Amino acid sequence: LIHSKVLNPTIIARGSHLEAIRANGLHVEDEGEHFRVEGANFIQNPQNNELFDVVIFCTKSYDLEEAAHQISPYTDKNTLVFALCNGLGHAQTLKSIFPKNPIASACIYILSNITKPGYIRKYGGVFLLFAGANPQPEKLVQMADLFNRANLRFKLSEDIILECWKKYLFIATFGALTAYYNEPIGAIMEHHGEKAKSLLAEIQVIAHAKGIDLSDSIIEKSLHQAREKVPYNATTSLQLDINSGKHSELEALLGTIAKEAMMTKTHAPVLFAVSYTHLRAHETVLDLVCRLL
Repeated sequence: LIHSKVLNPTIIARGSHLEAIRANGLHVEDEGEHFRVEGANFIQNPQNNELFDVVIFCTKSYDLEEAAHQISPYTDKNTLVFALCNGLGHAQTLKSIFPKNPIASACIYILSNITKPGYIRKYGGVFLLFAGANPQPEKLVQMADLFNRANLRFKLSEDIILECWKKYLFIATFGALTAYYNEPIGAIMEHHGEKAKSLLAEIQVIAHAKGIDLSDSIIEKSLHQAREKVPYNATTSLQLDINSGKHSELEALLGTIAKEAMMTKTHAPVLFAVSYTHLRAHETVLDLVCRLL
């Protein structure tokens, strides 16, 4: 948005990433294109008298609640709030903190990661944001227009819960398998395609038990995206975090669906044996090793 000169938003950042941005700007590499955004828009804390019109949370799922409480004093009842975190149920979390505010549910398709403080690498030209609420707040309609003017695809959805589950289906499956095998998405499809199909099917059954209509065509589309639309060497944040010993979104991506499987008594051997149980143990061991080093 800043690079396209469509909007001049305030962006809250932390730690070494913020320090690097303030010193040298934010560098973005996107499929051969490199651009730099000046650091003036990036801050650590809002001004005392500042009230935001719209707040978009782009944190890790485990940081959402803390970030929401921190930003709450800088909002009023007219501030539109939504989150682009991985996982499900974030609108409910935000509603508990902003009970009088317009809240939207949202999800985003993007492949990117921080390569070093102040540098972000984006893969595959992928960017698609879905958001929705009932009724749709006027500010959400305005945000969609601004994003689209910046050539960032933003679609307003009449069935945003389904859209969030479709995104969750993809990222939970391929986050789990890339982390488990420590291989990129292309290699998962090439060498472990049947495991991917099985895990997608297990999540589909769990979703059906909750009344979410993840159809067979959605499963096929997820496989097609992984096979044809995503770069072969694309990694996932869960894979990078777990295999580097960092705090990960394992609970948000797999713990949530594992609990739903138990509650609905769904048979999900790939989810439990291959993904969640193994990765939870692996993450615990790596975390211990990192603490000892």
